[in-house]
Amino acid sequence: MTETEQLLAAMWQRILDVDEVDSESNFFEYGGNSMDAFRIANMIKETFDVYVPMKSIMTLSTLGSLASAIDAERAAANLPAPDGTVVTEW
Repeated sequence: MTETEQLLAAMWQRILDVDEVDSESNFFEYGGNSMDAFRIANMIKETFDVYVPMKSIMTLSTLGSLASAIDAERAAANLPAPDGTVVTEW
């Protein structure tokens, strides 16, 4: 898993109350709903310093695809790598 996937996985594990997720894990198949997606969007903003619209979370429902979108947004904004701190409270 990439660093972004690992950080995102920690968020999903916390919000969805699951022990393990991988790149192919689907947010909604693990029980995620729109309120959970809202919480994830806020955690992404705090952790990665990028805004990911709710629509993206709803359509990019696998961990790997969402992580790729986050990486693309960070690259477009020319942001440094995240410091590894995951914001897990929202």
